[in-house]
Amino acid sequence: MAIGYLLAFGYAIDIPGKATAFVAYLAFWWPTMPNGARIVSMLGFLFGILGLNLLILPKYGAVEFYLTVFKVISIVGIIITAVAVAAGGGPTPLLGTDVNYNPVACALNQIGHCLSPPGFGCN
Repeated sequence: MAIGYLLAFGYAIDIPGKATAFVAYLAFWWPTMPNGARIVSMLGFLFGILGLNLLILPKYGAVEFYLTVFKVISIVGIIITAVAVAAGGGPTPLLGTDVNYNPVACALNQIGHCLSPPGFGCN
């Protein structure tokens, strides 16, 4: 019985706090957004969370499962991409500088020496 009250109290504090943070992010990234649009966005956020929490358990579990699968696949993809770039699989690195100190390819270097190439073979 007490756990139910604690859960309800936690939701009563947590969800409005997340909605407030959501509106703060909106205000930061889109400062010209009218207040009415922010209110509608906040209500959509609140009703979206409420709707997701009111789904029956198998649907909620399925949503959680697919979001977790997406997250794991994304992390594995980021790791594979990072290893490929570190192994030299990325675009030609800009390791030199021109007279205006802009990065250029090493063949077009005009100031000083080129940087050593990144990756597994760097010193």
